[in-house]
Amino acid sequence: MVLDPRTFLGRCVAGEIAPDALDEEIDTAVAEWHESSGETALNRFLGMTEEEYGNWVIAPDTLPHIVAIRTLVEQARASLQTMAIEAGAIDPS
Repeated sequence: MVLDPRTFLGRCVAGEIAPDALDEEIDTAVAEWHESSGETALNRFLGMTEEEYGNWVIAPDTLPHIVAIRTLVEQARASLQTMAIEAGAIDPS
């Protein structure tokens, strides 16, 4: 799943949400989802995979770990893309 920077998790990975504000901010995001049309599944609205969402629902204290893991995944994705561009394996445009 490519991370949308406008979602809760996308904003976390970008460093826009402080670790000590995760609980309050996810509550706000869930409230926004309830106020929306609801056409998007909550996990997608939050920027989470189904597995991440399921883990968070079962054990909310895993949220900082979910954010940390996705941050590492996104950093690795960016590094691999940069290496592929530098190697001429993909077109940067």
